[in-house]
Amino acid sequence: MIYLVNASPNKDGNSVKFAKKFLAGKEFETVHLVDYHIEQYGQKAEQDQFFQVYEKLSQADVLVFTSPIYWWSFSGLLKTFLDRVADVPYPTEALKEKQVFFLLQGSQPSKEVEMLDYVMNRFCSNYGLQYQGLAVSDYELNEIEGWELAPLQEKLAQVVEK
Repeated sequence: MIYLVNASPNKDGNSVKFAKKFLAGKEFETVHLVDYHIEQYGQKAEQDQFFQVYEKLSQADVLVFTSPIYWWSFSGLLKTFLDRVADVPYPTEALKEKQVFFLLQGSQPSKEVEMLDYVMNRFCSNYGLQYQGLAVSDYELNEIEGWELAPLQEKLAQVVEK
């Protein structure tokens, strides 16, 4: 099963359009992080829905994270979600060996992309996920095929065929 994790506050924005292009021809379910109340790391609240999202994603074989770039980083929704994984006791068992693809939209070319690639790679390494890499688009999604999407799609095809 493939889960698209949309970390944009816009459910039908360019980040989702980019991800749908990436996932063309594949069956997937979308999780819009904006639909869930996820507290910041270290905070407790009765209405917190982090574990609901975490449990859903732990059922996936493939996770595709998509985020716009805001202020030289991915969205706060994604940052909060990644931070909260540290709240899970022994999370590596639920996440172990899941394939992760990362799509960034809105800042290409940019030095920040290397840093964000490093952050996702480290996150995956820490929690036993298999990071497959990222693809980047420009703000208006011009020439979407030219922004490293095809090589990452080939990796996805190999992972899904297994």
